[in-house]
Amino acid sequence: MTDTETHRKIKVFNWILRSYIQMILPPMGFIAIVLLVVFGFTNRWNIQRTEEYLAFNARENLTNLVRHESIAIEKQLLGIEHATRFFQNEVGHALKRDMELKPDDAERLSYSTEDAYVTTRDSEKGGAAVFLSNLTEVTESQLSRIAALLSVEDTMKHLLESNPLQVSLYFNSHDSLNVIYPYFDTASQYPPDMDIPAYNFYYEADSGHNPSRQPVWTDVYLDPAGHGWMASSIAPVYTENFLEGVVGIDVTVDTIAKDILQMDIPWNGYGILLSKDGTIMAMPEQGEKDFGLDEMTTHTYSEAIFKDTFKPEQFNINTREDVRPLAESINREESGYFELIFGGREQIATWSSVGGLEWKLVLFIPKEEVLQISSTLASRMRTIIKIIVLGLIGAYILLFIVLHQAAKQFSHRISKPLRDMNQMLRHIGEGQYDQSWKELQVEELNETGHQIVELGKELEKVLSSNSLLKSANNLKSEFIANMSHEIRTPVNAILGFSMILDKQITDVQQKQHLQTIKKSCNTLLSIINDILDLSKFDAGGQRLRLEAVDLAREIRDIKETYRYEQERKLISIEVSIDDRLPRYLLLDGIRIRQILLNLVGNAVKFTEQGSVTISALTSGEGSTPGSVKLLLIVQDTGVGIENQQQKRIFEPFMQTENQNVRKYGGTGLGLSIVKRFVELMGGSIEVESTVGTGSTFTVTLKEVMSVDMEADFFSFTDGENSSVEERLQHMAVPDISRSILSLEEEELKNNERLSREVEEFCTREGSRAINTNRVRDFHTAADRLLSIAHEHDAGSLLTLARTLKQAAQSFDLTLIRRLLQEIISISNSASHAQPTIDDKGEIYE
Repeated sequence: MTDTETHRKIKVFNWILRSYIQMILPPMGFIAIVLLVVFGFTNRWNIQRTEEYLAFNARENLTNLVRHESIAIEKQLLGIEHATRFFQNEVGHALKRDMELKPDDAERLSYSTEDAYVTTRDSEKGGAAVFLSNLTEVTESQLSRIAALLSVEDTMKHLLESNPLQVSLYFNSHDSLNVIYPYFDTASQYPPDMDIPAYNFYYEADSGHNPSRQPVWTDVYLDPAGHGWMASSIAPVYTENFLEGVVGIDVTVDTIAKDILQMDIPWNGYGILLSKDGTIMAMPEQGEKDFGLDEMTTHTYSEAIFKDTFKPEQFNINTREDVRPLAESINREESGYFELIFGGREQIATWSSVGGLEWKLVLFIPKEEVLQISSTLASRMRTIIKIIVLGLIGAYILLFIVLHQAAKQFSHRISKPLRDMNQMLRHIGEGQYDQSWKELQVEELNETGHQIVELGKELEKVLSSNSLLKSANNLKSEFIANMSHEIRTPVNAILGFSMILDKQITDVQQKQHLQTIKKSCNTLLSIINDILDLSKFDAGGQRLRLEAVDLAREIRDIKETYRYEQERKLISIEVSIDDRLPRYLLLDGIRIRQILLNLVGNAVKFTEQGSVTISALTSGEGSTPGSVKLLLIVQDTGVGIENQQQKRIFEPFMQTENQNVRKYGGTGLGLSIVKRFVELMGGSIEVESTVGTGSTFTVTLKEVMSVDMEADFFSFTDGENSSVEERLQHMAVPDISRSILSLEEEELKNNERLSREVEEFCTREGSRAINTNRVRDFHTAADRLLSIAHEHDAGSLLTLARTLKQAAQSFDLTLIRRLLQEIISISNSASHAQPTIDDKGEIYE
C-alpha cells in the first residue's frame, strides 16, 4: 500500500469521524436536553394536574359519600320516628281503656324502701318495668292506668326488635309515672321523688315545645335509666287537649357510633354525627384522638340526677377554637367542603344535613392520604430523571467510542470498493456491458459488485431484445387487424345469406339451424370486436370521442335492450337516476354505452331471479368548474363472485373459476375492456360481491363536464372563455371525421320555397352561429335546418342537418364551420350569389 493511499485513508477516516460527530452528537445532545427539559416541565405539570384531579375526585367522592350516608342515617332515624308515631297511637288507645292488673303484674308491683311504687322483678316472658314517683299517690285509677300501659308490652317488644338502633321504649306521664321496656331495676337507677316532667325527654314534647304533636328528637343527654349518653325520639300523648304523657324510643350514642358511623370511608377517614346545636353525638376512636376527647358512652349513677344532663362543652364544636372556622361553615351551609389543619395534620372535612332532623354528618379525611399517589409519582419521576441523565451520559460516551471505531472501519473498507464500483458503472454507461468483480471480505460490497456485473449483462440482453419486442408487437397488431378484417368479411356474408335463407325456408328445424348459425356468427363478431379493442389498447390507438350525452336516456335504452331477457327470466331491471345530475354530460357516448352494455349484460346473464339495478349518481362537484363526480353502479342479485376471484376478473381472457361455460358462455374479455375504457376516461372501477347474494360494480369518473344545451353557457372565442376550449382540448376531444354529403343545387333550384327558407337560414341562424361562436346558436342553427329539411322532405339537406346537429353536440368547431360554409355556398350558388367567410368566420358579400 503506497503512502498516497495511506494518506487518503487517514483523510477519509478524519472526514467520516468529523461528519459523524458534527451530524450526530450536537443534534442528539440538543434533543436530549430539550427532551429532559420538556420531560421535567411535563412531569411537574402532570403532578400538579394529578394533585388537582385527586383533590377534585376526593371532593366529589366525599360529597357524594356524605350525602349518601346522611340519607341512610335519615332513613333509619325516620324509621324510628315512624315507630314512635305508632307507639304514640297504641299508648293513646290503651289509656282510653279501663283495665285491671294481671295477677302476675300485681304481684311484681310493690313500694320501695323510699315509698316509690315500682316493679320488683321482671315477668317470666320478659316485660316492662314500672316506676311511680313518691310524689304521686297510688290510687285505683293509677293502677288501672298501669294495667292499660302494661297491655302494650308485646307492641313495645316487637317495636324494639324491629330496629337494632333502638335500645328502649318508654312512656312518662304528667304525674311522674314511667313504664319502660325492657325491664331493669328502676328503684336503683331513678331517684324516688323524680319529677319526670322536669326532664328534657318529657318537656320537649309538650305543647310549648311541640305544638304539632309530631315525633321530635331530643339533644344528647345522660339517660337516667343507666344507658349512658343517648338521644330520644319523643311524641306527646293527649286525651283530647290534655297532655297525658310522652312516649319515647331511645337510641344510645354508643349504638349510633357502632351501627351508623362504621361506614367504609376511603383514605383512612372517619365520620362524626353532630346535633342541631353542634354537639358531637357520636364519633369513632380516631375522632376521639383528633378532638382530644373520651367519648362518654356509658354511665352509672352514684346518686340521683336532677333535670337535664348534657354532654360537656368540649363536645360542642361551636365552643372549640381548633375547629371554629369549620363550625361556622357547618352552621352556615347545609352541606359543604372545607380544608383545615386539625389533629396535627391537614385534613379535608365534608358534611351534609340529615334530612329534617337538623343533625349533620361530618367526614374527616387526611389530605396526605388523598395526595399519596401524587407524592409517590413525583418521587418516582425524580428517580427516573436521574437514571435518564446518567444513562444519556453513558450513552454519549459509548456512542463516541462506537462512532470512532465505525469511522475507522468504514474508511478502511469503503474507499477502494466504491471507486471500483464507480468505474464499473461508468464503463456500463459507455456501453461496455461485460464487467468483472474481484471478491471482497465485506459481504455487502461484494454482493453489490456482483449485482453491478449482473446489471450489465441484463441490460445488454434487454437492449438487444427490445427491438425484437417492438417488431413483434407491431406484427401482432397488424396481424390482428388484418385477421379481424378477413374474418369479418366471410362472417358477414354468412349472416347475409342466413337472413335470406330465413325468409325462404319454412321448415321449423331448418329455421332453428339458421338461428344457431346467426347466433354463432354474432358471437364470433363480438369476440373479434373485443380482441380488436384490446389490440388497439396495446397499440395506443384508443382515443376518446367526447359529445353531449343524455345519460338517463342512454340507460333507459340499455334497459330496453335487455327487455327480452328480463321477460324470459322473470327478473326486474330497475333504473335510478340522481336528480342532481345534469341532463347532458360531456362523455364518449359509444364507450359509455359499451361499458354499460357489458356490465348490465353480465348482470342479466348471471342473475336467475331477483333484480338488476342500474344507477347514475353524483357525489358532488369535481375540482374543475362545471364538472361533476359521476358514479355508475350496476347491482344484481345473481350468483356472486368469490373473494379471491374478484381481483382477477378484470384480466383479459379471465373468467371466474367453476363458471359453467356451456351455460353462460363468454370469452372473459368484456370486463377487461370495460376497465381499460374506464381508465382511458380517467376513472376507476370496483367490485363488491358475495357468493349467492349478488355483485355490485361501481364506475367512478371524477371529472365529467356538464353541458347546458339550452343556456348560453360559454363562447368559443379567443378572448374571455379561451380556457374552456383549452380544457376541452386537454380532454382529448378528437377531430370528428365524417363524410359531408353535398347538397345538390338542383334540390334548391327545383323548390323555390325551400331555396328561400335555406337562404333565410344562411343570413340569420347560420350567420349568427358563425359570428358568435356560441354553442346555443350552433344548436339553434342545427334545429332550424332539421325543421326545414323535414318540412320539405329534402333528403340530402336532412343528412347535412343531422351531421351539423351531431357536430354541435360534439363541439367540433372545424366541422361546424365546414358544414355551414358548404350550406351557404350551395345556397348562394343556387341564387347566383357568392358570399364568402373570412378568416375570423365573419360573412361578407
